[in-house]
Amino acid sequence: MKCSANIGSLNGTVQIRWLKSNIFAGSPLAPYYSPDTELVLPTTITRNVYNMSSLSSSLPIALSDLIGPFYVGQTVMIECSANIGSYNGTAQIRWLKSNIVSGRPLAPYYSLDAVLGIPQSMGNCVYKQTDSVTYNMTAQDATRMADNRLYFQCYVYIPGISWETPVDQRWNFKFIV
Repeated sequence: MKCSANIGSLNGTVQIRWLKSNIFAGSPLAPYYSPDTELVLPTTITRNVYNMSSLSSSLPIALSDLIGPFYVGQTVMIECSANIGSYNGTAQIRWLKSNIVSGRPLAPYYSLDAVLGIPQSMGNCVYKQTDSVTYNMTAQDATRMADNRLYFQCYVYIPGISWETPVDQRWNFKFIV
């Protein structure tokens, strides 16, 4: 069996997962493990922002250094599409939000209406997943100063190997409220 994949500029051990047919007709494929099995690590993240408060339909917003202005009560949907390597069963897209207190670390962000995408095969043992969350601009967001804008960040996390997108490869969604 042979599988090849472009891993970009990632260094270290790369692994690829294999599936084999099940001996029972109609059964799903079963994982195949071998000592030489390698898995492909994630490499890229792309992002989109949609104004959900639009009167007609959601309008995509161009990504630039700052997105806005938005007003208290407006809702945005932020979306991350990530190459999750061959970790289509375990990779998670996680979200962080800037702290209201300037200088404090980013905090995990959870949305009750988050849409968790189903991994899609991109070929060469690589999968892509798209997740999104919505956020309603608050009065507290409007009080933020230029040095502490409202922003979100998404990244890929793989629990089985405790791997996550390196911080210098993550991009922010920065909003002016």
